[in-house]
Amino acid sequence: MINISQIEDTLRTWVITVVDTMEEVIFAFPNAARPNLPYVSINIAQITQTGLDESISSLNVVDDSVDIAHSTMNELFVSINVFSATALMHATQLRDSLSMVTVYEQLYAGGLGFRNAGTINKIPEEINKGFENRAQFDCFFYVRSLDSENIEVIKKIEITDKLNNTTKTIEQGA
Repeated sequence: MINISQIEDTLRTWVITVVDTMEEVIFAFPNAARPNLPYVSINIAQITQTGLDESISSLNVVDDSVDIAHSTMNELFVSINVFSATALMHATQLRDSLSMVTVYEQLYAGGLGFRNAGTINKIPEEINKGFENRAQFDCFFYVRSLDSENIEVIKKIEITDKLNNTTKTIEQGA
């Protein structure tokens, strides 16, 4: 399972750390309610599986159960929209920060591996008969999904014969 809350927290921390004047980071569609300027809107647009499923199993010797860990590599397509008077500058600052070791490590610690970022587009938007400065770019990240399950061993089976009204019990190790 991909932990979307953790990804959102990691992206929010990245934006606020890099652009110290940015206080609002929202995860919404472009036509959703808007906070006061300046802010960044992040849209996690697509999650695509890029690798094969991987499974690792291990025997739990205490209760003879089997623990199985499932993992898949996925690519995350994220659209970053910066709304402020200096939107182009802040978008450039964010995109350029992705090549910094400290930012790369911060994202990696939050479960994101940075792949690449696209070009920055300056897209002013008309709001209430005026224009709102907006800059947008797309990023691709890698994220690993992790799931686990525990398969317990059947230790005891009871078979009831309703014709003869008898019950036979078969136990593991007996």
